[in-house]
Order: sequence, then C-alpha cells, then structure tokens
Amino acid sequence: MGSIPANNNKALPATQTEDRHLNEKAYYEGYRDFVRGRLECPYNNDSLLAKEWQRGQNSAYFVNLKLLNNGTLLWAWFKKKQNQRLANKKIAKAA
Repeated sequence: MGSIPANNNKALPATQTEDRHLNEKAYYEGYRDFVRGRLECPYNNDSLLAKEWQRGQNSAYFVNLKLLNNGTLLWAWFKKKQNQRLANKKIAKAA
C-alpha cells in the first residue's frame, strides 16, 4: 500500500486510514466482511490479526442476531447508517 497523504485521510474508508492500529483495522475488516458475506479470513489462521478479524466477525454476528430479533437485517441497518453519513456530509458541505 502506498503512502497516504495526511490531508487525504477523509477520502478513504475509516478502516484504511493510517491512524488506526493494525489490530483495529483487522477487527473492522472482519466486521465489514461479515456484513458483505465474506467468511474466509485473509490472514494466517495462527496470527493475532486472524483472531482480531474473527472477533470482528463475531461482533457483527451478534449485532445481526440482535437486529434480527428486532425485525431488521444488518445490511439494511448498515446501509441506513451509511446513507445518514452521506446526508450529513452533504449538509456540512452545503453550509
């Protein structure tokens, strides 16, 4: 991965900014992968990153389970939150 200019971090997804610790990136990648349906770990199974990735998957699973009990799907909830963030950016840009 090439160097990322410090002033351009806002253009990247939160999981890819340089200010996040590698373990935290793996956690959020696992969470995002569960939402997107990717269930194979991209890391070596015995590594700490694989454990963090699996922890993110587990977290997303239990959030999904809780939302299913409330009648909402995780991907629908995730998409709703993403649309809210985009709307807030448009409002901030307009101001």
